[in-house]
Amino acid sequence: LGILLTMGAIALVFFDYLITFRQEVRTVWQRRPSIVSILIVSTRWCLLFEATTSLYSYGPLVSCLVSLSAERLADPL
Repeated sequence: LGILLTMGAIALVFFDYLITFRQEVRTVWQRRPSIVSILIVSTRWCLLFEATTSLYSYGPLVSCLVSLSAERLADPL
């Protein structure tokens, strides 16, 4: 159950990043750098980096879960 919650959290991080990227470009990258913009960018990119490394570290386990799920779907009984 723990890995499923982690994968859900990682999916939410990527989803949030995708839907707010245009806003980030408009409010951060098209203006002069400031302390606030540096904090915003560093926070967002560190979170994205953390989610990516977490996903990478669960890679073999995720592929095992997917194959087990596929086997269960193929042979339900």
